[in-house]
Amino acid sequence: MLVVVSDLHFKEKSTDKILGDGSQAPFRYSRNLPGQVYQGFVNHLAEEATRNKVKKLDLVFAGDIFDVHRTSIWFWQYPANVRPCVSTNLVEENLETFILNVLAKIQSEPGVRKAL
Repeated sequence: MLVVVSDLHFKEKSTDKILGDGSQAPFRYSRNLPGQVYQGFVNHLAEEATRNKVKKLDLVFAGDIFDVHRTSIWFWQYPANVRPCVSTNLVEENLETFILNVLAKIQSEPGVRKAL
């Protein structure tokens, strides 16, 4: 059984400025789905595999898993002329370190942590 997953778009949201409309208590919108959604998906895959007597399940992550570029951290923690969208041969050590830090922030989001 082959399962292809793409477009999860996990995002760092601690710097997100999108707030509720104020009609209720203030809250932040979350662009990340709750971890329970992914747990339900994996449970569903396991049930389908069992029901169909699948001997092997290949899970492929096809892209757009982490949205490294969709964080305002780029605007206040890094020089203005540097962004995450550069050719791989232009990635310097400090940019790589910065991207890894953004990934760590994404992974620390409660919903993302639970999903992973």
